[in-house]
Amino acid sequence: MLQDNVFGRRLAALRKEKNISQYKLAELLMYSRGQIANYEQGKRKPDFETLGNFADFFGVSIDYLLGRTNIRQSLNNIDMHYIIRNENIRLSVGEVPLSQEQRLAVLRALENPAIFQTLKPVLGQIHAGIPILAEQNWESQVEIPSHQKVDFVLRVIGNSMIYAGINSGDLALFKQSSIAQNGQIVAVGIEDTVWNAYLKLYIQKEEQVLLRSANPDYEDIEFGPQHRIVGVMVGLIREQTPCLGDYLNMLQLKRTNNKQWVEIIEAAGTYSIKPEKVKAILDMHWELSKK
Repeated sequence: MLQDNVFGRRLAALRKEKNISQYKLAELLMYSRGQIANYEQGKRKPDFETLGNFADFFGVSIDYLLGRTNIRQSLNNIDMHYIIRNENIRLSVGEVPLSQEQRLAVLRALENPAIFQTLKPVLGQIHAGIPILAEQNWESQVEIPSHQKVDFVLRVIGNSMIYAGINSGDLALFKQSSIAQNGQIVAVGIEDTVWNAYLKLYIQKEEQVLLRSANPDYEDIEFGPQHRIVGVMVGLIREQTPCLGDYLNMLQLKRTNNKQWVEIIEAAGTYSIKPEKVKAILDMHWELSKK
């Protein structure tokens, strides 16, 4: 037996939430307007099929329509946002109710899964003969967003990758890999009993592979059998906030490099050397340096 016409009141409230009239609801569900009015006024009781029709239409459970629960959805289709936001629904862990702050924290986690963190190893010295991710190679661990597919982390030291936007102190995130494609940033080192991995651009030119810094002050390194790639970079975390010093350092590097090129161009002009001649000389010296 329906008590206090809970069904009628909830039906009317759900209908008004959708901003539709009794006439429109009757048309959509193939009832008469009088039937809808009688249900809402408690003059008529719905059968099970009718309850199912209303439940499906409004996306609620039959128990909610009958007032047996204040949770709108059935257990196999629960809107967590609604449950957490509804302060009339008591949520608890064991017997301890969730505070308002805890409810908000759960909401933030639902709306932004990236806040979930996982621990990943920061590699230090790498020991030959053991797996790259073995604990003996760990320097420490850091938390990173769980949605990022990362196997290990390297802490950047120095300014060799500064023109790629990678600064000293940054955390470079890597997927483990022993191969790379042209243009990727890799974690690579000279394999020995104990060695360190460092960041370089993997540059492939015909039969030659070069390891290049993102800073023209550093020379290219020819990739050889002694080198070992252990990962490909997939992300970056900057723990330190950029500051004026970072800008001034970049500006100084840019000025130094620009000045050197200006001097070269001025010298070529003084000697009346045409640009195509300069290029030919550079090509010749490059070919000779590879022999």
